[in-house]
Amino acid sequence: MLDASQFQSGRLTFNYEITDLRDVAREVLESCCEQLRVKSSKTTIELDQPALVLCDRFRMEQVMMNLLSNAMKYGAGREIQIRVEASGGTARLVVRDDGMGIPKEEQGRIFGRFERAVSANNISGLGLGLYIVQSIVEAHGGRIRVESLLNAGSTFTVELPLADAEVGTGNEASL
Repeated sequence: MLDASQFQSGRLTFNYEITDLRDVAREVLESCCEQLRVKSSKTTIELDQPALVLCDRFRMEQVMMNLLSNAMKYGAGREIQIRVEASGGTARLVVRDDGMGIPKEEQGRIFGRFERAVSANNISGLGLGLYIVQSIVEAHGGRIRVESLLNAGSTFTVELPLADAEVGTGNEASL
């Protein structure tokens, strides 16, 4: 809730540094091993060449953690696939689950504040996770999109600009 209100009021600060999204994916996956085991979710990770972005590492971990948590929550214990790649000046973080999917008519609103595609009676949550993810991604000059079919899973793709090798680190900015 605090992050959502800070985004809304423009008071959230970021500490930018050049970060390899592969490292973020590895660390988040490692920290979720026990949860994945309990959920019986087989998880595969594919890491392409370095995907260096200028970002707030903590916030990128938050993005990855939220997407992975959603995949566990809505993936019905089925396989989760994570991929990090870089091409054409863009780094991509892709999280796919083979779970319940999102109806086409719901996909446009799931990034809204307090919005959910599933009834709160079925799966817990406040409907803030994807709103926060989208806010973080957009604050980093990126975008997030979803592709999903009902009963066939969902794929969330985060795209961020690759870092210019000459950009310094440790820059702080506010949103």
